[in-house]
Amino acid sequence: MNFNSQICTTKIQSERLLALGLKKETADMTLQTALNVCYTIPFQEAVEYFENRHLPPHPTILPAWSLHRLIEMLNYQVIYNGKKYEPVIAIGGMAYQDVCSDDPIVGWSGDLYTDVIDSIKWVISIEQFNEEYLEEL
Repeated sequence: MNFNSQICTTKIQSERLLALGLKKETADMTLQTALNVCYTIPFQEAVEYFENRHLPPHPTILPAWSLHRLIEMLNYQVIYNGKKYEPVIAIGGMAYQDVCSDDPIVGWSGDLYTDVIDSIKWVISIEQFNEEYLEEL
């Protein structure tokens, strides 16, 4: 057997989510970029580990998100231009699809993490993403 599943967001994906405005506190994992290691410690706990020892956070740690956490943050249903869209998730990717026609509005790139991040970006752009998960502007 040869599994190639991804444990959490990569450095580039994490940076993309941060650029979209996601709060670091929503990250349920920590990525150590110098070692290319993902820890199952929520990012906020990793930061507190350094703070409790009166150390600055290590410069090579980034917040990272599991696929499950990203999916949890998606809206179950979005209304856009008078149509209802719901996320459809499959092994080969995901998309927000029109519930009446199955036409996707975003997604189906073939990479599940990319599709979920693109979906988050789209839901943010139409102002229907949960603001609790976003940094205040």
